[in-house]
Amino acid sequence: MKALWKKHRLLFLGLLALVCLLVLAAGWSALQADPRTDSVYISDPTAVLFGPDGKKYIIAEGSTSILVLNEEHQYLRTLSGGQQSQGFYYAQSLAADEEGNLYISDKILGENGKDIQSERIAVYDKNGSFVDYLYELPRESTQGDNRVRIQDLRWRDGKLWFVQIEQEGLRLCALDKDTGEQTEAGFYPCEDAWRKVMYAAVSPEGTVYFTDKYGALYQASEEGSHTLLYDPVASGEESSIASNLVCAADGSIYFNDLGKREIRRITPEGQVETAVGQGEPMAEKPEAFNKLPIYSFVTLTPEENLAAIYCEYYFDETIDDYTYDYYIYVKDAEGQVLLNTAEASKALPVRLWGYAACGAIALLVVLAVLCLAYVLRAGWLSRITPKSRIHLAVIVAAVLGAAVTATVVVGNLNDRYIQERISKMTNMAVLMARDLDAEDIASLDSPQTYDSPAYQRIDESVQEIMDSDINEDGAYCTLYREKDGVICIVYSDEGLNNVLYPMSGVFEGSHEAEIYETGQLKQFSAFSSADGHYAFTLAPITDENGEVVGLIEVGTDLYAFTASNQALIRETLLTVLMVVVTCVLLFSESTVFFSALRRNRQEKRQHLLRDVGIVRPIAFLIFFAGNMSTAFLPVYGMGLWDSSMGIQKVVASAIPLSAEVLVTAIFSFLGGFLVDKIGTKPLIAVGSVLFMGGLGLCGAAPDLRFLIGASVVLGVGEGLVLVALNTFISNYGEEEQRNRGFSGYNAAYLSGVNCGTVVGSLAAEQFGYRNVFYIAVVVTAVALLLAIFCLHKQSVGGETEEEEKGMSTWAFLFKPRVFFFFLFMLTPYLICASFLSYFFPIFGDENGLSASFVAQAFLISGVVAIYLGPTLTKVVTEKLGARGGLILATGIYVAAFLLFALYPTVEFCFVIILLLAVADSFGLSMQAVYFSALPEVRVYGSGKAMGINSAVESIAQTVGPMIFAAVLLLGVEKGVMTLGLGVGVLLLLFVLFTLRDRKKEKRHNG
Repeated sequence: MKALWKKHRLLFLGLLALVCLLVLAAGWSALQADPRTDSVYISDPTAVLFGPDGKKYIIAEGSTSILVLNEEHQYLRTLSGGQQSQGFYYAQSLAADEEGNLYISDKILGENGKDIQSERIAVYDKNGSFVDYLYELPRESTQGDNRVRIQDLRWRDGKLWFVQIEQEGLRLCALDKDTGEQTEAGFYPCEDAWRKVMYAAVSPEGTVYFTDKYGALYQASEEGSHTLLYDPVASGEESSIASNLVCAADGSIYFNDLGKREIRRITPEGQVETAVGQGEPMAEKPEAFNKLPIYSFVTLTPEENLAAIYCEYYFDETIDDYTYDYYIYVKDAEGQVLLNTAEASKALPVRLWGYAACGAIALLVVLAVLCLAYVLRAGWLSRITPKSRIHLAVIVAAVLGAAVTATVVVGNLNDRYIQERISKMTNMAVLMARDLDAEDIASLDSPQTYDSPAYQRIDESVQEIMDSDINEDGAYCTLYREKDGVICIVYSDEGLNNVLYPMSGVFEGSHEAEIYETGQLKQFSAFSSADGHYAFTLAPITDENGEVVGLIEVGTDLYAFTASNQALIRETLLTVLMVVVTCVLLFSESTVFFSALRRNRQEKRQHLLRDVGIVRPIAFLIFFAGNMSTAFLPVYGMGLWDSSMGIQKVVASAIPLSAEVLVTAIFSFLGGFLVDKIGTKPLIAVGSVLFMGGLGLCGAAPDLRFLIGASVVLGVGEGLVLVALNTFISNYGEEEQRNRGFSGYNAAYLSGVNCGTVVGSLAAEQFGYRNVFYIAVVVTAVALLLAIFCLHKQSVGGETEEEEKGMSTWAFLFKPRVFFFFLFMLTPYLICASFLSYFFPIFGDENGLSASFVAQAFLISGVVAIYLGPTLTKVVTEKLGARGGLILATGIYVAAFLLFALYPTVEFCFVIILLLAVADSFGLSMQAVYFSALPEVRVYGSGKAMGINSAVESIAQTVGPMIFAAVLLLGVEKGVMTLGLGVGVLLLLFVLFTLRDRKKEKRHNG
């Protein structure tokens, strides 16, 4: 055992680190829930869904997260929002089917944090993984459009039902969960429904009900003659406000009465009765009306038990101020309380995963310390060349400097920007308060005054300021007044609330009461509630005697702003890294270029054989030009797609890249015959001309079909140039020249790919996608001129007689070691490598990443390969051998894909790319070393065997984009998980085969 540990300890420790990463990823949600506590606080809930499988889903944290509880009311997980894609942004309504799938309607806000850009219905599976978007309702114009149109998601009869509010009425819609096909089940005309309808719901039988801004409740009719079911005025309860509602199977309708602070029920006979009384859930019911809790939401469980959310304000002596808790309240038909809590205890698996994640972190820290100590003791750092040390020092210093600068500068800018906005909002509040008529404010004394002449005058006065240049950032405006010890909304520029809409909490001792007393405005730079995260100014509205009659709030939602600031800091760091590394690589290549050019001129004057070093700058320029479109080629292809192609967009967009790789492989093979006929220099010239032609045609492509054809031309030229350059190097007789030539060629490849990708992405943002191809034509022309004037003419080699080895190609291919290597190792590994070249550009584009941001991922991969590759390759070879290194590299790929399937976010994607880069830094060379050392290769012939290996590599690289297109169609989480598990199974089969093969060798040698 000790001998096994000593020989393979690096492999064991690597596998242990991978297991820790998997445990950390699986327990990440539990870790975020703070393993030190046994319960989770339900913060600012806005809605709750009781699923048919017993699970509960609570929209919380200002609609930016969803808590999932099990049948015993125990916390399971949190679904995080704020996602532009692959998830939800601001959750609004929920539904669940019998299979446990969760449907979430959400809204995406514009940059001003106010206007709605789009509404969607996202689908999550029973395990909490995002599946797809079932429906999307984009806004044609986001200016001033802030009304949520999709309301009351309901699962019924195998379809998802909802009510869509439109300008002229209500539309009842049903969606097929598999296809997303929408069916209109009814349209209910309602004049100016956009402004007047408060909330809409659909009953189990498909009947639509709605409440309006006057506090009344109606049964909708397709003829437009809606039946009035509850009228506050006729009932003598003018302060009553029917808000959200839910329909029971027995025909009853439950609604939340904001004004009366009750949950009320309309029986099938039309009688109105109290379902949950004032202060009923509280242990001690307050005597004062304004201290009674307000019910903010009402729903029913699958058993028809009544559920509600209410807010309880109380004075907390520890903070010496008023605070609040939100409670989930459930009672059955007999009045028995089933649930009344503001927190949820954690389920046992959640607690265990939390502890496991903490243990994984501790173990990873220990492994990192041991790894660092081993590196220092083994003297690995001394193996890094002085030049590489300088490069790494420059990069690390630049990144650390950028991190400090970005954090401090962006933080200061953030504070200054918020203060500037608050100052601007204060000016707006003062201007609007000055122009408002105190009598108009006082006249808004009941919900029935909504849209009254006084309300319209207030609206005109407010909108005059809101529509002016001073409000270029898109602030909101809300007016309040005090009535019976309660702060009530009487107006909002968005038109979303009733008049006298009550706010939770008491007036006495509040900030509002202080403004009423002092007449001085207040500014709030950060405020969170169930509605969101805000910065605002609260200013008094006074009458002609200077008495405060109301308050005006002008503010903005900070959630989108804060998220964009965090993204800015990340992008700043990565941009600095990208620019510094690119400059280092370009400086290094330019030094090599001028050195080779000077040496080439001297050798030409002295009629000496020219040094092979001149190949490196030519190869660098070719790889640079060929990779300028890498970061955006799939996105460029998707933009040229049209439905007449008959295949899906994501699949069609993979064809240009696949065509280029395949044709490059074919003409690399055919070029091997041509180079012996016409020579290396003429073939480089012919290939460069075709390469330039292909680039120019790509830039001029009018559609995707043309782009595919242009990629074919590009691949022809690229294949001829690459085989000619490799042959040019191999034709040098001196081994030292060949070694330097291939070493320089590989260095040019890594530098060219990374620099071309970065510069191309930056050029794409400045000049557009098409112009990048034209710039690449110019770069290739420079390479062609270098080749013409700097490369010497080599003699055309004659045909060499092949050594007959006595093995046919088919026999070679089906030798077990060769066959299993190609099928179980080489092909899946190279298919997975398309994650970076094909999958990530599309995934990044869907998540709002720019082309230059995507290019930074390529740069990270390249930096790891360039600076860590030689050292890691040597260490892995010494410790594990070629076969062990191959297994380790593929294992990293499998683990990385499984991690990404669990957490498919942009941030985690960069971690995955870093892991894949580490694997590639030694894995690619391990493949060549392992294959070339097989006995079958020596018997068949090394040259022919390496040719077949290159063909298999090209086929795998061609198939890769197609596989990842299928991954996108299947869904990111499910697709990547399936691919990762598939490659893991193939890896296991390869390991089993190698173990069996090793036993055979031992028996044979024994």
